Order: sequence, then C-alpha cells, then structure tokens
Amino acid sequence: MNWAELHCEGYHDRAFLAGWLESRGWKDPGLNGGLRSLVRNPLTQKVVAGGRFAFQFEDVIFLEIIPSEGKDNAVRNACRTLKNSLTDAAPPAWVVVACDLDDEDLEACRQRLQTRLSNSRQPSVPIATATLIWHATGDFGLGVPPEQTLERLVCGALSRAHLDRGQIVQDWLAATGNPEPSPKSYSWSHMAGWYARHGCERFFRQVWSEKQVRAHLETLLADCSAQELTALESGSP
Repeated sequence: MNWAELHCEGYHDRAFLAGWLESRGWKDPGLNGGLRSLVRNPLTQKVVAGGRFAFQFEDVIFLEIIPSEGKDNAVRNACRTLKNSLTDAAPPAWVVVACDLDDEDLEACRQRLQTRLSNSRQPSVPIATATLIWHATGDFGLGVPPEQTLERLVCGALSRAHLDRGQIVQDWLAATGNPEPSPKSYSWSHMAGWYARHGCERFFRQVWSEKQVRAHLETLLADCSAQELTALESGSP
C-alpha cells in the first residue's frame, strides 16, 4: 500500500473532496459501525489529526486530506512535504494540491503550481505531484457565481440538476440589495434553500449524495484534472 497527501484550501474543500471520494467507493477507516475511532496512517504510524481527514481505497492507497487556510498555504504546505521527504521515514507517494482558479488563466495557474512543486521535489525521492484546479466553464444560467471557485462548480452542478433553483437564488440575492454578491453568497443561498438541515460544511459533502447532481459534478470535474485524483486508485505514482 502507498499513501498520499491532498492539500486543499479549507474545510469546505475538505468536505467536497470527502463526498467525492465516498461516491467513488473510498472508505473512512475511522468509522466502524457508526462509531468514530482513532486512525493511524498505516505507513507513517502517525495519528491522523489536526483537521486532517483519512480515506482509504481498498488495500491500495491511504489518503490524508489536509485543509490549509487558503491557496498559498496549501501550496506552501505541499512544498514543505516535498522538501522534507529526504528525512521522512515514510514519505507519501503522491502530493496533490486542490485550489480555486480565481482570476488566473488556467494553463498559467497549472504551470505555476507545478513549477513550485517541482522546485521543491527531492530528485532522489520518487514522489508524484498533481494539481486539481476548481473552475467550471460553460453557461449555467442564473444562481451561479462568475468567479472561478469551488462554489461556482457546485452551484453550476446544482443549477443544471435543478432547473428552477437558479432563478430562485438569483431573485433572493437581488432582493438583498448587494450589488456584488460573493461566491459564498450563491452557495449559502443554495444551502439555505434546500440543504439547511445539513449546515454549511456538510452541504459541500451532501451534494454528492444526489445522483443527478453527482452526474453534473463529475462532468465539470473532468476539466479540473480530476483524473489526477482518480489515478491514485491504482496505487502507483
């Protein structure tokens, strides 16, 4: 078995990634009959803690999702792992960064991130690196933020799966009088309207439980280099 680190911007990304992995058959090794137990990374023997989530795909790959409080911190933490790999007893086989595209050009963003990761890699340690860049291209109609973020991806899938919701969300945001609603204004409007009982963080995980939403999410993720994450399931960098 190999293991991997996935560095993301924050807790909402962590929840979204957890829902995605569960939809693909990954398991939370800390859940046993509905009870939560302590999880140790089977390769490093370290307890998975400090906001990290653990997932395992069969007996092939163990993954730690690490929220990092922003894009720069996610990249910085991933680079730190790569730089320290020479002295780590059991370095990961993969280091992945997931972050928003924001206002960057997609190829320029991908190249910038890969360059930073490559410059931090120790040549004698065989660690594969990959990036997942949250964005969503295409026409989604109403109820979807224009900014290229995880929120656009999620709201875009929701609006395509539920054609009536975009207008409802747009009307509500217009009624607030805010001329420039943020991406989270859109996502929280969807959450408050149809997923309030799950709460804000769980909302990003819950969207994966709806078959029709999941189909649109998977289509949109194809443009985000989602194959970089699914490649982990082979266990080989």
